[in-house]
Amino acid sequence: MSISLMPLPYLLSLGAIYVCNGLLVYFAMKFYHSPASEGMRIREPTHKRAHPGRAHMRRNSIFSSVLTFGVPIVLYDQLFSASPIAGWVGATQILALLVIYDFLYYFLHRYILHGSLHRVHAVHHRARHPRANDSLFLHPVEIFLGVALWTACIGLIALFNPMHPVAFLIALLIYTVVNTVVHWGLDTGYLPYFDYVSRMHNTHHISMRSKNYASMSAFPDILFGTTETRTEAAVTAASN
Repeated sequence: MSISLMPLPYLLSLGAIYVCNGLLVYFAMKFYHSPASEGMRIREPTHKRAHPGRAHMRRNSIFSSVLTFGVPIVLYDQLFSASPIAGWVGATQILALLVIYDFLYYFLHRYILHGSLHRVHAVHHRARHPRANDSLFLHPVEIFLGVALWTACIGLIALFNPMHPVAFLIALLIYTVVNTVVHWGLDTGYLPYFDYVSRMHNTHHISMRSKNYASMSAFPDILFGTTETRTEAAVTAASN
């Protein structure tokens, strides 16, 4: 069986997205630790936390990149088609991928990562006061599940029409930016959507018993009644 690889321009664009995300993480971290972010930090750490260090982050980044590059290469024929499509079709594919993933990840996060695999997810929750680079602070099993779910969402779309590589790349760019923002621990006062999802996920990191399970929007939590409204002190007390 022959395998058609994703065309080189798309693969280079995929690599560029990861480089840009790396730069976003770097500058977000620099800003977080600068005097300019004073008053914007959502919660200040009360003690020095255990941290995996740069080597751990690099391993996770490499593992995630291998999976993300491997899927388009191995499954390109099954999931993608570069045939011309109308602009509205591409926009629909982008929106569908992000919305489907947001809802399915909600259930994965709520019932699996905070259920049978809570010890796996507890690695990520060691970051009680998350910052941008904590988007990479994950157990390898959780990385695999996230990429597998993302791939499955593309597969659902491909059941109706193969996803255009450009639509896939735009959706991936949006996801990587939002995934970094929800962890950067800042409420800028200038970016309403980013500020909201950052506060929402920051509250989730208070405890393994915090709610706010959605990652990209508030809709799943609102729909299923899992918006966390308790104060940090109340969540911490309930966890003890």
